[in-house]
Amino acid sequence: MWELRTAYLDEGRSCTNEVTSLYAEHDSAVEEQDSIAEDLEHLRQNFDGMVAERDSLRDELERVRSVPSSSFVAPTLPGPSVDLIRDLERPVDRY
Repeated sequence: MWELRTAYLDEGRSCTNEVTSLYAEHDSAVEEQDSIAEDLEHLRQNFDGMVAERDSLRDELERVRSVPSSSFVAPTLPGPSVDLIRDLERPVDRY
């Protein structure tokens, strides 16, 4: 920056606007860098959470696979009751 100022002053020009512009560009670049760093941190946290969830699911799958298949009981639905069938066949009085 000092060399830039010296060059402008040597030519008899003011460099205040140029320096101000360069500071503004620098500040903008720093803000963008901070924003990128924050985004990267959020991505890392999300990734860590997904890895933990995957590990948890893997552990659960291994636990389920270790249980003997004879201990699994498939749920069954009850058949329709005779009373429910009669209720469905009964005409509906709308009035």
